[in-house]
Formats: sequence, structure tokens, C-alpha cells
Amino acid sequence: SVASPQESSISFTVNGQQHTVSSKDLPISTSLAEYLRYHAGMPGTKIGCGEGGCGACTVAIHEGKTTTVANSCLRPVWAM
Repeated sequence: SVASPQESSISFTVNGQQHTVSSKDLPISTSLAEYLRYHAGMPGTKIGCGEGGCGACTVAIHEGKTTTVANSCLRPVWAM
């Protein structure tokens, strides 16, 4: 028999709202841009070229006192 993968989840905050994502609900291949647009109801997050070249998907990521920018179309939601 084949063992099923363990379920995992991650939590992060978007614009002050807590989000928790479970591996049973969201494919591992989901980008941050796809999550924000289609699952978090934030259609203002754009997916332009889908390759990170145009910058339309750029988001600010705050981790502690550090702020970085990332192309959300390239960043997996599971990397948050």
C-alpha cells in the first residue's frame, strides 16, 4: 500500500488578516499570486507575464523588521 502524505498547514498575515492554508485544500504548485487572487479574494494582485519579468505581481513581504519585495507569480504560497 502507498502511504498518503502527511497533511500540513501554514499561516501568514495579509493586510492584517490571518490566513491559514492546508495542504489538503491547496495544491503545492499554487503561487502566492494565485492564492491572493483566487482564494483570498484579492483580485488587485495581478498576474502579467507569469514569469516575473514584468513586475505586475510584485508584493511587499514583511518578516519581523525586514521588508522585501517578491514576484508573487514565482513564489510558492508554501514558501511563506
